[in-house]
Amino acid sequence: MKDSLLIINIANPYSISLINSIHYSYARALFIKDTFLYMAHSCLNEWTIGFSVWKITNPASPILLGYVENEDADAYGVFVKDSFAYVGDGPWDAGENYGGFRIFNIANPYSPYQVYHFVPNFIAGGATNEIFIKDTIAFVCDDAALFIFNVSNPNNPRLLTYYEEYGPSDILVIGNLAYLADGYFGIRVLDISDVYNIRQLGYYKIPGFVHTLRVMGRYILACLDHGGFYVFEYYGIDIEENQTSKKRLKLENFKIEKRKLSLNFSLPKEEDIQLEIINNLGKIERIIKLGKMKKGEYSINLNLSDLSAGMYFIRLKKEKEVILKKLILLK
Repeated sequence: MKDSLLIINIANPYSISLINSIHYSYARALFIKDTFLYMAHSCLNEWTIGFSVWKITNPASPILLGYVENEDADAYGVFVKDSFAYVGDGPWDAGENYGGFRIFNIANPYSPYQVYHFVPNFIAGGATNEIFIKDTIAFVCDDAALFIFNVSNPNNPRLLTYYEEYGPSDILVIGNLAYLADGYFGIRVLDISDVYNIRQLGYYKIPGFVHTLRVMGRYILACLDHGGFYVFEYYGIDIEENQTSKKRLKLENFKIEKRKLSLNFSLPKEEDIQLEIINNLGKIERIIKLGKMKKGEYSINLNLSDLSAGMYFIRLKKEKEVILKKLILLK
């Protein structure tokens, strides 16, 4: 049964009952809209189905309508709006062309097809997790950061910006607030009224990996991987943050003058460090392997005169942590 989707009757919460199960690959995430079920799958063994559409007019007898094969990646999350499904792909094969953020046209549920694929390429073998769509904005949780897209045209989305976090796994947006599950770093409450200037309003530290969030009124419900279930009450801004920020890699500041980049960062302990410059399509333009560096503060200078004008990302990373900063090069 471990590879099944279970359909449970909860009409009587004191006596729930199993009415059916779908033995079809490994269900990772679901989205239900009207009488349709949209499922994100893990590709295990002989299964190659990454995304599927089901008719659930009769929940006791779901009918498979269509699917998309994906032999190289697991689908981790799914969000459906209008005639499109937004899917987070996390590869089990660490190839750089796998995983990422995919959009499928589902106007014909019998024949869904891919119209867009974004591979951030910020972490080899990384994953895009859950996705949330608000109006024409897509909030995409990736192992590298929270990416923000304009999806007014789902066939040709535009990457607007990102919010620097390591490994966000889930996000819910209500009004101008976003509730972000930040993996091992707890839960963050963000003001997203201006997506180019996201502000953290509150923070909850939890001893475990926050996997899934739900919000009911002022209550935040959090499910942890192997860590139980927590309920928090959100009172407003300025929740005291009890995170181990002093133990994390920090990119203190950077500046660019005449295509010469100067940046400062600090290390809490000896680490292997790599610096990369990445364009807005996810292609790595420059790799600087700094090697093993001792605890302390450092300053790095780079000449970027060979790069064309546009938006880039600075990525500073160690073994289990990544910091991203947006960089604009003018003509």
